[in-house]
Amino acid sequence: MSIKKWAIIGGGLHGCTAAYYLLKKGKIRNEDLIIIDPHERPLQRWEKLTGTIGMDYLRSPSVHHLSTDPFALQKYAEETDRKHHLKGRYKRPSLQLFNEHSTSLMEEINWSKSWYQGTVEDLIRNKEGWFISLENGDHIQSEYILLAMGVNDQPLYPNWYNQLHKHQERCVHLFDEEKYGKFKAAPPIAVIGGGISAAHLALKFGKKYPGQVHLIKRHPFRVHDFDSDPGWLGPKYLSKFEKQKSFSDRRDMIKKARFKGSLNREVFLRLKRMEEEGKIQTVSSSIKEVAGRGGGVDVAFESGKNQHFKSIVLATGSTSELPEKKWLHGVISRERLSCAECGFPVIDENLQWAPCLHVGGALAELEIGPVSRNISGAKKVAERLLQYHLNVNSIKA
Repeated sequence: MSIKKWAIIGGGLHGCTAAYYLLKKGKIRNEDLIIIDPHERPLQRWEKLTGTIGMDYLRSPSVHHLSTDPFALQKYAEETDRKHHLKGRYKRPSLQLFNEHSTSLMEEINWSKSWYQGTVEDLIRNKEGWFISLENGDHIQSEYILLAMGVNDQPLYPNWYNQLHKHQERCVHLFDEEKYGKFKAAPPIAVIGGGISAAHLALKFGKKYPGQVHLIKRHPFRVHDFDSDPGWLGPKYLSKFEKQKSFSDRRDMIKKARFKGSLNREVFLRLKRMEEEGKIQTVSSSIKEVAGRGGGVDVAFESGKNQHFKSIVLATGSTSELPEKKWLHGVISRERLSCAECGFPVIDENLQWAPCLHVGGALAELEIGPVSRNISGAKKVAERLLQYHLNVNSIKA
């Protein structure tokens, strides 16, 4: 059994950002930290998803990344002679630049010395901290825990999906990693969703199968530079949020603040251009019913139109449930962890759900606010975690 100071469950953007902060500024060694993730290397799930949809530039500005230095990504672009990989007034980085920079940061902290490829099965509190059980039978004892699991492993399916029955193989969700990896898209193709992931997918398929791609959405395009107002990054909006003691009201504030199902102007203009060129057709209508036929799917729209597709790709986001509910609900019940009406953690300013059990990402949003799931949220969580770690160790000293 391994004994650690810190265990981070989740090796995506949130877990890796926290790991970088702790190892660079927290005065801990690689042997004190373990990052548990089912993938072989850091950010593998992120790279796969962004590559799958054909993302070329991030929506977020260049100051949002894994490093403790806000201008580290801009410096990296200059050092590698790729300032042209920073686009527009916000210097949005290309996906290639962002991924290479992230890889260089993880190599800087010798990630492989702290990485553990595995899947958590249970978490039990004891006198020494937390006892982690893994599906392969291994066990890890850690004084502190950070839950940094993402929500993209919980695909949200539309109600009509179950109408397909045995023809579901022609309709796959973007977030279903296993099924999408085996999926062979054939035209004509329908992409379902009105947000930025759906838009990227439609652009990707539109280049490959011009004139044979439909982007189907229930609402008009919602065009915003970011998925929430930048005021949520600082006191402009957060001060009111933090004063709100009702977690139900905080949840309402988060819902209103998020530009759910939105896309930025650049991607919107690219979509409109491809639509004008006849490479993509956009449809603003709900789907009434579907039926499998001839190796494809017949789709009936609420507008009265009907269309046959060989392939349907769902870019409809994730459910609003807790991540890793298979084991996390058991921990909540046994350890009597406090949850708000929405089911998400009630935590303190140090992001503690219980003594020495910290949370990040979606799990921290009732404390961090609407940006909690984003890269900027990952940095906020890492900063609080680092400060907590330094404070605790100064007291012990």
